Amino acid sequence: MELDINSSSIAEMSAASAIDLLRLGVATRNQGNLLEAETVLLLAHRKHPSHWQPLYELGVLYSARDEMEKAFMCYMQSFELNRDSIGLLERLLGVICSKGLEDQLYEVISKIDNCNYKFTWLADCSVQLLKFIREFSIERVEKIYADMLEQRGPLQSASQIVKEMQDALDNKTGYAIVRIGDGEGSWLQHDLLEETRYGALYKRNREEFWYDWFGKGQREKIPEFYKFTRSLSNELKHIDVVGVSPLSWIKHEYKHGNLRGCPGTLNAVRISMMNTPSSTKVCTSMINYDLGNSQEFIDFLAGAEEIGIISCQPDLKDYLQTILPDTTFSFIGIPSEPSRRHLLGEQAIVGEHFPTGFNEALSKIRSRDWSGVPFLVAGGVLAKLYAIEIKKRGGIAVDIGSQADKWMKRKTRPNFK
Repeated sequence: MELDINSSSIAEMSAASAIDLLRLGVATRNQGNLLEAETVLLLAHRKHPSHWQPLYELGVLYSARDEMEKAFMCYMQSFELNRDSIGLLERLLGVICSKGLEDQLYEVISKIDNCNYKFTWLADCSVQLLKFIREFSIERVEKIYADMLEQRGPLQSASQIVKEMQDALDNKTGYAIVRIGDGEGSWLQHDLLEETRYGALYKRNREEFWYDWFGKGQREKIPEFYKFTRSLSNELKHIDVVGVSPLSWIKHEYKHGNLRGCPGTLNAVRISMMNTPSSTKVCTSMINYDLGNSQEFIDFLAGAEEIGIISCQPDLKDYLQTILPDTTFSFIGIPSEPSRRHLLGEQAIVGEHFPTGFNEALSKIRSRDWSGVPFLVAGGVLAKLYAIEIKKRGGIAVDIGSQADKWMKRKTRPNFK
């Protein structure tokens, strides 16, 4: 039986099976129609109150609305009906950690299957997340952010950054704006004491990002990449502007108790401040979208005779050529992230980005002088070092990240239209 919430009355939906209601509720929620989805999922739960999934899906819905008390109750009830879902358990433990409920955390952990490696590891990481949230309380997070703004000045706007880039273009001096997000916040290292204190949590988050960026087939290269991120930390001293997680984003991750979001977003700020000089200005890590929507930025690019591009999408050059027909483009291709390749289409460059593609791209960057050349860099975590190398050779490097996908109308992020 197929249902359409736009044409079905409550009576018609009540006659449907619980599984049909569940499917309709999830589909409606995923389309963003949360009020309608809530009605359908509540009907599914009433029709089959002993099944765990309608409660879980309601919990996800309430989380999307930031109604965390309702989400918590749904997750708890769902867990009592099913203790074998890793996704449910991760969400439940996250909310418990966000609320600081240590006794309840251990009570739930005591009920999970300790013969399941994934569950045991998740329990270990959740205990460390609770400790992390206690050490870096939301009050301390706010102070860290306030201290950053006091030391570095207010967050730079797209207009201010474009002006600085124009000065660099006119003077043919190097310039780099680099964004440090939750991925870099997860991978860039701290002192050994902190690495030990949160070892399981940090390891888990790093591996999850690794699989997104490079795929599971290259796991043996993780130790080499760990060394690379140490060198990247040292190179951050060369950048002019660093983009960090917005305070509202950090608070959102804390509210949900996200395993990688809480430490990743906050540590992006902490590491950026530790590894950049006091002269480095700060902007939001979302500045790439502000620049993408800025006519000032497009006008700045139009004033350059040549523009460099680093991307996994060769047709990005063709798109920009239509906007800037009188500009010469130099394109350096890199392999795409395996986790997003299906969203980028068949033209996305395939291959091993780290270390093979990375070394090839670095070699091309180092092959010439880029003085006076703006460079649009879209390359994930490796883009940070690309940008720094471009600056060292006189170029004006802008870490545009997924703005490249947005220009190409490829929905690689949930909020892209």
